[in-house]
Amino acid sequence: MAAVRCEAKEGIEGTAMTLGVYDYENKKGVTSKTLSVAEIGGAEYHWIDLGVLPLRPGFNVWFAPPRRPGAVDAVYIDRFIVVRKK
Repeated sequence: MAAVRCEAKEGIEGTAMTLGVYDYENKKGVTSKTLSVAEIGGAEYHWIDLGVLPLRPGFNVWFAPPRRPGAVDAVYIDRFIVVRKK
């Protein structure tokens, strides 16, 4: 899970950020999500669930802001939580 938020111009809709997990060993994405300004916009952080994943060495968690100059001013990641399932 990740706690994320974004700051965007008033009345802006559309993509706020993308995030996911990438497997460098196999050179492929494991999971990813595209989040909208409506989902994560504002001053409060929102928890985003990336699901249950078989994490292994070589996996990388990534976050990316959109290429929308003048629309989304900033994206923030407060924390990322991984829980080992037994």
